Amino acid sequence: MTNAIVHTNSLSITGRLQKDGDWLLVEVQDEGGTSSVPHRAGNAHEYGRGLVVVTQSAQALGTRQETDGGRTFWAGIALAG
Repeated sequence: MTNAIVHTNSLSITGRLQKDGDWLLVEVQDEGGTSSVPHRAGNAHEYGRGLVVVTQSAQALGTRQETDGGRTFWAGIALAG
């Protein structure tokens, strides 16, 4: 959510959580903009770790372009074991 707020000019940002068995699907859809790329933030940096944390926590993740020009970032997180 934070990346969509900070790095796009989207007026509409939608978040969705869906539990499917032992999986949690997390999606954030915005109106498009710059791509979010994980990077290493230095110890003194207050921001810049979000996608790194998601990458380490998720078993699957990606983005997809929507037909209206928007973009959805999604992550699948195992809830068990």
